[in-house]
Amino acid sequence: MKDIARYVAVKTLCDIEEGAFSNIKLNQYFKRYDMKSLDRAFTSEIVYGTLRNLIKIDYFINKFSNIKTNKMSKWVLNSIRIAVYQIFLWIRFQSMQL
Repeated sequence: MKDIARYVAVKTLCDIEEGAFSNIKLNQYFKRYDMKSLDRAFTSEIVYGTLRNLIKIDYFINKFSNIKTNKMSKWVLNSIRIAVYQIFLWIRFQSMQL
């Protein structure tokens, strides 16, 4: 799998929606896929950043999508969530720290 970090992020977010704890799931996936520290950091930032901004992200998705978040499959929804986080929120955060 080429982009394991994003795959693990989406998989973790789907597991969290089913009641899993984020830190436990992340650690399980880090070990299962033998992820390097840089990939672990990137994945953790995507997961925790998406969770921190979940209400804002879902608002944006519902505002601009014809299909509302409650009608989307969990995999598609969480894929869109991490994309919105990376494009609109993480980049903005990074530029503020320069």
